[in-house]
Amino acid sequence: MLQGPITGPEHWLGAGRVHAPTHIHQPNLDAELLALLCPDWRPPMLVLNADTLEVAYANIRALDAAKRRYPFAFRQGLLELGSREDSQRLRAALIRVLDTDLSTCTIIVDDPQFGPTYGLRLCLPQGFMREVLERRVENGNRLVVVEVTTGRLSLSGEDLASLGAAFGLTAAETQILAHLAEGLSLSEIAAIRRVGIETVRHQCKRLLDKTRSRRQSDLVKLVVALCAHEGEVAAA
Repeated sequence: MLQGPITGPEHWLGAGRVHAPTHIHQPNLDAELLALLCPDWRPPMLVLNADTLEVAYANIRALDAAKRRYPFAFRQGLLELGSREDSQRLRAALIRVLDTDLSTCTIIVDDPQFGPTYGLRLCLPQGFMREVLERRVENGNRLVVVEVTTGRLSLSGEDLASLGAAFGLTAAETQILAHLAEGLSLSEIAAIRRVGIETVRHQCKRLLDKTRSRRQSDLVKLVVALCAHEGEVAAA
């Protein structure tokens, strides 16, 4: 795989270890190229060799998950899932993506013995990026991007405030919108806010009118689409 470390937060993996040099004169351009596929602001993401499960690159969130060994770990530079069966399923899916030139594919891992349920979204680099990888990186034609999805969503307070401002919502209406997206019932929201359920119903009606929505499920979809972000995978 790659033959040198990169400058800044170190995500390059080789020979089974993460390099963390304190001073680098020549940044590894191949590693910087792979970094474009796995930005640190995204959920845990990796670049894997589909044949060997060797980790060519991991973003910060993936490194954190590996250190906690949830939902995966790195052993001698290879990705290791909770069970051998799950690792075999991943390897088969990676090969299928390459052999069929499939742009995306997802497998779901659910094994209570080892950790939480999560998804692995496999993405085959396309177009110009794929050509560059094949030309510049060793075994670049066998690399697949893997993104971990947990199904756990967290709401951004800043995004909620911006959404509220866009529709002219009051602070109370914005908070109710957040509670609805969290899956709370009207009675639960009323208890939290210490108001009558009729008050919450009235505020929900105003929310529907202001956001031009037809039903409460539309409100939830609106918040999740604009304000929700992938949550962290916590240790079991």
